[in-house]
This record gives sequence, C-alpha cells and structure tokens, in this order.
Amino acid sequence: MIQIAAFDFYDTGDLLDYLLGQAQKGEALNSNFETLGFESLFILHNLGTLLFLFVYYPIAIAFTSLCAKFTYSRDVSEWGIERRRELLYGFFIGIVVESYSVLAVSCCINLRFLTWSSYGETIQSLATLSCLVLLVATPLFLLTFLRNRFESLQEREFRQKYGEFYKSLNLQQGRMVLLQPVLFMLRRLQLAITVVYLNETIIWQISVLVFQIILQINYLGSVKPFEDPWQNHIEMFNEVIVMFVLYTIICFTPFVEDVLVKFKLGFVLCAILMFYFVLHAVIIVKGTIRGIRFKCLISRGKKHMLKE
Repeated sequence: MIQIAAFDFYDTGDLLDYLLGQAQKGEALNSNFETLGFESLFILHNLGTLLFLFVYYPIAIAFTSLCAKFTYSRDVSEWGIERRRELLYGFFIGIVVESYSVLAVSCCINLRFLTWSSYGETIQSLATLSCLVLLVATPLFLLTFLRNRFESLQEREFRQKYGEFYKSLNLQQGRMVLLQPVLFMLRRLQLAITVVYLNETIIWQISVLVFQIILQINYLGSVKPFEDPWQNHIEMFNEVIVMFVLYTIICFTPFVEDVLVKFKLGFVLCAILMFYFVLHAVIIVKGTIRGIRFKCLISRGKKHMLKE
C-alpha cells in the first residue's frame, strides 16, 4: 500500500542533492524500507515526486489568484476564482489524505536523525518538523471545524470546499461519522510510528495493529459511517482479513520454531490473500460494468427525449 502511494515517475535524488548541497542522500533505515522505496533517512528524498505536488500547490494558488484579478475578461476572472477555491481547500485536503502514509513514514524516519550541521540537513529537519505539524494538525483541525459546522455540510458551496474530507459518509448518522476520515489518517500515523520505532520487535508491531483493528471494527459496527451499506460491510470485511493475516504472521516469528508449521501456514496466508484480491477484483469489475450500463441507459433516455 505504501509503495503504491509513493509512486515515483522521476528520481528527485540528484536534483535535491544539487539544490541542498548534499554529497549523498544517506542510506536507508534498513533493507525493508529500501524495498518499499524509502531509500534515504531524509524526508525530501523519500517523498520523491510527491514533492512536486507540494511545490506545485503555491504556484497554482498564485496563478489562479492572478487570473481572479484579471479584470479585462470576466470569464478568466470567474475561472480563476473557481479554481482558487478548489485548490485552497479540496485539492490540499486531497493531497494530504492520499499521501498521508508516505508523509508519516518519511517524517518518522527523519525524526530519528534530525541534524543541523549543514544547510541541506537544516532544510531537511525543518521540512520534517513542518510535516509533523501538518500530520497531527490536519485531522484534528478538520474534525473540530467540521463538527462545529455540521449543519452546513450539505450546502453546495461548503461541500465544494471541504467535501473531499467527508465524501461518501452518511451524515444522517450524526457527528460521529466525521471520526472515520480522522481515524483513517491517525491509524496511518500510528502505523508509521510502529514500523519505524518498533522495527526490531515484530510482536509489538502486530499487537499495536491488532488493537487498532479491534477499535476500528467496533466503530464500524456501531456507527456505520458510510452512506452505502455495502461499503460498511466491505470495510468490516477488510479489517477482519487484515486481522487474520496478522494472526498468521505471528506464527512466522521466533515464537514458533517448527519450520514445517511455518511452511503449511504460508499456504494458508496465500489462500487468505488470494481470496481477498479475487473478491475485490470481482467487486471492481462488477461496479465498472454497472456504471457503464447506467451511463448507457442515461444516454438512451436523453436520445429518446430528443426524438420526442
């Protein structure tokens, strides 16, 4: 999951070394992190091409602001105002939510090795501290802000600004549904802290992850936060599958010494994961076909109305 979220199409390492005056990006925390794409101890190197999005953001804000003040063309001015509104709120929230896992892991790694001995290392350390503030403040601020404005969440203008944070939630269930996106982000922050700071004790990693899964299952079962009932069931199913996988992984720790048992459980683990992937593939294909059929029906209906 983290590796997919950290998809890179351009190696930013050489560019950062040139700009920050660093001779090298440093070694990875360990081989596991290097396999996942976290090849450095520094946050900016680990962010990769995600860094371009955060650089693009202020540039896009400045450009749309200039367009909004373009008085010679009303169309350009209206376009700039509309795009700036989307960028200021929805786009930024979307970036943070979608890249939260990568930001959290990169930040936790660099926090272990904060240094201020050179210009480049100072920039990396300041970026790490800024990222830490962003990771903690974003979900808590949005939760507090949206809970206080709960009556306005259905309004069109308000949804355009902040809808990215609570889309697909069933607001009829009350303010408790707003905990879902907050838990989504905080769980990933906890995962990052666990894998970075408890990377030598796998049993503690599994225990922490199982505990958070139990809390999430209780929340999903009691609140049912999603608008689509099927999505509530799918989320519950996902949590149960992850718990089964974690229980299986326990048997691959030094607590189980029998190699034959580990060998047989490997097939059990593969079967669980295969069932999980096949089920989700079927759901995705079925949803795609249903969407295509729905659009075809709408298109036919429009043509029929035009003929009449």
